[in-house]
This record gives sequence, C-alpha cells and structure tokens, in this order.
Amino acid sequence: MHEADESWDTHGRFGVLESIAVLPEMRHRGIGRKLMSALYAELRRLGVTVLDIGVVAMNESARRFYESQGFRPWLVHYLGAIPNQKS
Repeated sequence: MHEADESWDTHGRFGVLESIAVLPEMRHRGIGRKLMSALYAELRRLGVTVLDIGVVAMNESARRFYESQGFRPWLVHYLGAIPNQKS
C-alpha cells in the first residue's frame, strides 16, 4: 500500500484502465503483457506517468498479473445494496 502522504500524488497526468481481458483459452501466451506494453507506449506518448487499474477484488489472477507488472494495491472500494429504510 502507498504511504498516506503520497496517496494522491499522481506526478501530473494519470491514466485509468477500467477493463481489459484475455480469453481463458488464450491466457499464459504473453497476450496480456503485449496488451500492457502497447498501453504503456501510448500512455508515454501522451505524457502519462501513472496508471490506475481497477480490478475486481476476487480476481486473484488479474491481481497477480498486475502485481507482476509492478503495480500495488492503492484504494479499496466497497459495493453493496443500500439498506432498507428503518421505520
């Protein structure tokens, strides 16, 4: 996790990766690394130096992949139904 004092320091422009996927039968062939390399090249061209990646918490394989690329957990988001109003 980032230290509290650097949590929002994005060093200027930053990118947000919301969705990317490789079909299960195509995994472990370097496709994800190639996709990320192309993304990094485009972000560098645009002057972006920091990338925020959203990952479903239970998607362990995606988390391992991004961690192997040098990314670390940063924010935790919670999702749930709004509780019923109490009388």
